[in-house]
Amino acid sequence: MRFKDLSMFNDALLAKQTWRLLHDTSSLFYKVFKTKYFPTCSVMEAKNPNSTSYAWKSIIKGREVIRQGGVWRLGDGQSIRIWLDNWLPVKQKPIIISPNLHMDPDVTVSNFIDQESRTWREDILENSLLDFGASTTKKIPLCRTPQADTLTWPYNQNGDYSVKSGY
Repeated sequence: MRFKDLSMFNDALLAKQTWRLLHDTSSLFYKVFKTKYFPTCSVMEAKNPNSTSYAWKSIIKGREVIRQGGVWRLGDGQSIRIWLDNWLPVKQKPIIISPNLHMDPDVTVSNFIDQESRTWREDILENSLLDFGASTTKKIPLCRTPQADTLTWPYNQNGDYSVKSGY
């Protein structure tokens, strides 16, 4: 095994555990960590207090790999933060680059969606984003029925994280 950077490989391995916490919610691993470290939120929003275990601190390191490379597939927009998460369907920089002038940084994409008609709220889009961001967002098709947002890994065809692609 020839590793160019053992630290990066370790982070990629830890990211696999974070991916499991995101997608395998029926495992004992998920149930134990959910109860102890993120009972009211997702692993992506969980805090990292100083008095936590080495295992949890390691998963938080892996979370950063997922956060940098993962891209959200839009469902209802409740889990995707507009200015902080990767969610635009573009190859380069899938994040909004418009300056945030008047919104909370943690506001979600659901604020741009009319939940009744399942259409984009174009007036809010155009007032909140630069032209490129607004036009790119309007091109994203919305599902007619509300579905949860899904974090995908764009470096594999099936959208699942692998240590090889994370490294």
